[in-house]
Amino acid sequence: MGGEIWMEERRTGPAPYAIREAALIFESDAVRHLDFIIGVYAPATLRIHRVLQRDKLSREEILQRMKNQIDEDIKMKLCDAVIYNDEQHLVTPQVLELHQRLLRQAATAAS
Repeated sequence: MGGEIWMEERRTGPAPYAIREAALIFESDAVRHLDFIIGVYAPATLRIHRVLQRDKLSREEILQRMKNQIDEDIKMKLCDAVIYNDEQHLVTPQVLELHQRLLRQAATAAS
């Protein structure tokens, strides 16, 4: 579903905001249809380890895919907010804080 149609359908509902997952958001055209971008950061070594465990790809396949993606540091700088999923930070408090921020923004936009 196209970005504009997807968001328009959700704006008519009761939720104060909608979240759309898109792993390649900056590599695709999806970013231009969104008001707020949340990045999820993990160091490359941890990302590689997780993909090795989850997808059973070779390390070389993973590295090749990563070469086709925008640099992670650049990507995080383009985001409006970043959640650190690096085993050094607790994720839930970050998500709850971000939720409160999004609620405040939605309330401001509605008034």
